[in-house]
Amino acid sequence: MTTPASPGAFAASLPLHAPGRIAFPLWVQLRLRVLSGRVGLGAVSGAGEIVAKSGLLLPSPEPVEVALKIPDPARADDVVLFNEGAGGARVEILDAVAMASHADGLAYRRLMEAGGASETLGVPADMQPPAGVERVDSILNLAEAQPGYQTARIERLPRLRVTTPGLPGAFGAAFPLHLAGRIGSDAWVQVRLRVLSGRIGLAVNSNKSGIVARSSRSLLPTAEPVDAALRIPDLSRGDSFVVFNGSVASASQAEILDVAVMVPQQAPAPHK
Repeated sequence: MTTPASPGAFAASLPLHAPGRIAFPLWVQLRLRVLSGRVGLGAVSGAGEIVAKSGLLLPSPEPVEVALKIPDPARADDVVLFNEGAGGARVEILDAVAMASHADGLAYRRLMEAGGASETLGVPADMQPPAGVERVDSILNLAEAQPGYQTARIERLPRLRVTTPGLPGAFGAAFPLHLAGRIGSDAWVQVRLRVLSGRIGLAVNSNKSGIVARSSRSLLPTAEPVDAALRIPDLSRGDSFVVFNGSVASASQAEILDVAVMVPQQAPAPHK
């Protein structure tokens, strides 16, 4: 891969799956060869904050193994390779693996065997679809998806496929909200999607004031479509529902199968 020329610019990212479940120090070990220039490794949060950083990596005649220690994986979303020189750099990455102490590794495997894998690799807990809700039609329409940014791409193959721009947080697709003012508090936008690459976040946007609500974490690639939901305290403030790029170093891509507004079920009227 070739990094951008700007010092500090991210060139590639490796998502960490559900780091919030990892309550022990983690090492990410890479086998790589720097061909030209200078590069560094870092662990970054979803907001792009570097929470761990390696030393300088210089060109070598053969591949080398390097490790980045992440003392608090709960603060990290991705491991990134970034440019450390005045010009661009070229790097070959041969392998990447997460490492932990023997005791911590055993504890993590027990968690996976106890059924934690589905939660770890699926939809984050705060994005799980809520119970006791019902669908409100006509507020969102899958067919009305529009590119959310000038370099975003929307294809119908026949599934709706969204490719975001490479910028972190850039909108990939926007779905207009119709008559959202008739919805009271406690509304959710629920979407069925399959992330193909990168990371995807969910948000509701106002044309006047910007982001009204957004997901705190992003969705990672999965083998099958998943259902995810975003809670919006006041849907009347929003003009559109958007899916955005949650990756810090590259574009992301997802297939969107369904999108709808959900509200709490109405209690049945008492019998007289």
